[in-house]
Amino acid sequence: MRILHLEPKRFAPEVRALIEALGPVDYVDDADTDQARRLLASTPYDAVFTRLGIELDAAALAGATSLRFIVTPTTGLDHIDLEAAATRGIEVVSLKGQVHLLDTVASTAELTWALLLAAVRRLPAAHTSVVGGVWARDAFVGTELRGRTLGIVGCGRLGRMVAGYGLAFGMDVLVHDHDPAAIERAPDGARSVGLDELLTVADVVSVHLPLDDTTAGFIGRERLEQMKPGAVFVNTARGELVDEAALVDLLDAGRIGAVGVDVVADDSRWPGVVPDDQPLVARARRQDNIVITPHIGGYGRDAIDTTRRFIAERFVARVHSGEPEGSTP
Repeated sequence: MRILHLEPKRFAPEVRALIEALGPVDYVDDADTDQARRLLASTPYDAVFTRLGIELDAAALAGATSLRFIVTPTTGLDHIDLEAAATRGIEVVSLKGQVHLLDTVASTAELTWALLLAAVRRLPAAHTSVVGGVWARDAFVGTELRGRTLGIVGCGRLGRMVAGYGLAFGMDVLVHDHDPAAIERAPDGARSVGLDELLTVADVVSVHLPLDDTTAGFIGRERLEQMKPGAVFVNTARGELVDEAALVDLLDAGRIGAVGVDVVADDSRWPGVVPDDQPLVARARRQDNIVITPHIGGYGRDAIDTTRRFIAERFVARVHSGEPEGSTP
């Protein structure tokens, strides 16, 4: 089979060798959506290894007439038109549902906690002050986490990990999820509550929902306004889950005390440059109670090595098995 690989820098040489055993592989570094679409339309590839930031929508898949597999080392699949893939008989091989693997990958959960600590202790502003030549602490009085309430919205793998960190820090941990099975797997000591209660009593709200048609805009203005005055908001899931304009308004009004995010709306579609009108980034330029990182949650070295090896081995095993899986991730 012929394979297009759009993320070679993140796959170790020995992992690339596993893929190359299946047939010729064309490696393309730093491709964008338009380039990926042209490549898929011009060459009869059987499989494509893709990543976040490359949109494989219905139009892209329509031009990929020979494509049989899409391989993505992600749990979120909002960069792929799953309905179009299924219609064309293209199988999507991903990390979604691979609980036995993902329970060992803590990179995003750890970044969530780093963002929270950075926000409540005002670390970026304190660092900037010091490297600017000022050694003064009065401007950087922080907030302790022990004894305060952490609210987890979405108690899947990452939500459970972050809940565990909260318990280790001596916090009262509340969790909310529509799936009873997810609640059953919550760590001992966490308490399941309704969303309204969580938003109104939590000192920290951390979002860990998947992005799909049912969750886009889930944390809208009304829900943000329910949050406890002065609470901290953290999001390492997807920016499209949140009404960012409302979040900025509530920050400006002092209703929300601080924000730490690794994701903002449409960040996977940017060409490497922040748009001038991005509301959270624009707000962060004028105030220091918001911390933003560029979607690096899954970009820990161990996480990258583990997930790329796993997805390659899963794809190779699927090809050798000869048993179709359909387009289920």
